[in-house]
Amino acid sequence: MQIAERIKPNDLEVLQEHQVYQKPKVKKNVNGMLEPDLAILSLLNDPTRYKILALLISTSVNLCVNDISGIIGISQSATSHQLNRLEDIGVVRSVRYGRKICYIIENNEMVGKIKKIMDVIK
Repeated sequence: MQIAERIKPNDLEVLQEHQVYQKPKVKKNVNGMLEPDLAILSLLNDPTRYKILALLISTSVNLCVNDISGIIGISQSATSHQLNRLEDIGVVRSVRYGRKICYIIENNEMVGKIKKIMDVIK
């Protein structure tokens, strides 16, 4: 059986003869939710990340790790760990001021969804 017979025609585009490009599929879980939506819910599931996000969303200034940890009441290392995770996902952006690293909320689609969910929860 040739490769063209095993792949459904609507799942691929033929670029050139003998080269096949398979369209990427959007991952969905069992309930049909998209993976980015699950990532948002996972972010908000952790109380520390929720508090950090709520704080950064409510302010328009850069907050450093020691400021955030003092306001939320957790250690600087735990705060830094959660902020790194949020930055990896693209929800916050870090800015370096000498030895201090401060964070500000990003302005993207994921943050927009997070804000809507947090408004409903309040």
